[in-house]
Amino acid sequence: MFGCNKDSEDRIEVLIVSSKLVPNGTIPSSDVMVDVMELTKENSNDKYYIALGKIEGFEYTEGYEYKLKVRISPIDNPPMDGYTESYKLIEVIYMIKRE
Repeated sequence: MFGCNKDSEDRIEVLIVSSKLVPNGTIPSSDVMVDVMELTKENSNDKYYIALGKIEGFEYTEGYEYKLKVRISPIDNPPMDGYTESYKLIEVIYMIKRE
């Protein structure tokens, strides 16, 4: 029998994407400074940041707040200083224009 590692399973999360990009994020595996998306998990105040284009199937437009349902999957053998998970859009729950 093989054991199950909960960290190695896909999971579905609902994420809120801020209407403004956060400047000067650093892309993992690089010293390149870029604007990044600020994400908050639904029902949480914890914030985290990922580069534009890291949610497959999602096109971000600054000035809009999004609520997304995404599938988060572990990446097999990720680089030491790179992303350890991949994100794939399942559904845009809402998109609201923010000033």
